[in-house]
Amino acid sequence: MTEKELKAKTKSIAISVAVLCQKLPGNKVNNTYIDQILRSSASMGANYRRPAEVNQSKTLSINCRLWKKKQMKQCSFLNYWQNLMKSIARK
Repeated sequence: MTEKELKAKTKSIAISVAVLCQKLPGNKVNNTYIDQILRSSASMGANYRRPAEVNQSKTLSINCRLWKKKQMKQCSFLNYWQNLMKSIARK
C-alpha cells in the first residue's frame, strides 16, 4: 500500500467509525464506548502522518515500524469495540 493509499484508508476508517457512532443511541454506556472508539479510530491516521512527515529516512523507517506495530494492536482494539457494541445492541 502506498503512502497516499494508507493516508486515504486511515481517513476512511475514522469517517466510517464516526458515521456509525452517530447512529448509535445516546446513553451513559454507549457514550463512554463511543468516545473511546472515536479517539481510537482517529488516532490511527494521526499516528501514521506524524512519522511520515519526518524527513530523515532512518528516523522515518524506525517510526514507521513502531507505527505499524501500534496499528496492528489498534485494529484488534477497534475490532473488540465493534464486537462489544454489537453485543450490547442485541440486548
